[in-house]
Amino acid sequence: MLRTVMMLAVLLIPGISLAGSLNKVIATPEAIAAAQQNGMVLIDIRTPGEWQETGLTPGAVPLQFFDAQGQYDAAAFVASVEAMADKNTPIGIICRTANRSGPVARFMAEQGWDVTDYQGGVVALGYHHYQPVSLEQALADLQGSAYCSTPLASC
Repeated sequence: MLRTVMMLAVLLIPGISLAGSLNKVIATPEAIAAAQQNGMVLIDIRTPGEWQETGLTPGAVPLQFFDAQGQYDAAAFVASVEAMADKNTPIGIICRTANRSGPVARFMAEQGWDVTDYQGGVVALGYHHYQPVSLEQALADLQGSAYCSTPLASC
């Protein structure tokens, strides 16, 4: 998986022209809550197994980018994000430690999105004693939302 992440990063970095904006913020519960209150859609790009293991940040949308083998379908991911929000809506990308969210955030910024990459990911949130919600609770909270109509939805 790391090889795929590195390949994605290498492919994206050389010709990157940030049509959108890319912010890098240390993942703290306060930073995420403030951004969500201002309309940001937080997307947790980890795998279903990771969501089951650690839960999700309250309000986060579980939308896998890389599968367990490190493969991805960037077009399906973008289509799912577009079904939830338009490019004027800020989005946040979070993963376990920011090894995956960084390349995905740069990719989304290149596509014209206003993106925040939450550095340190769920691990950093753990240092701040955040209270995750279970995957089941996160999906229940998302019932009826725009997320549930996306191509990659698990609702």
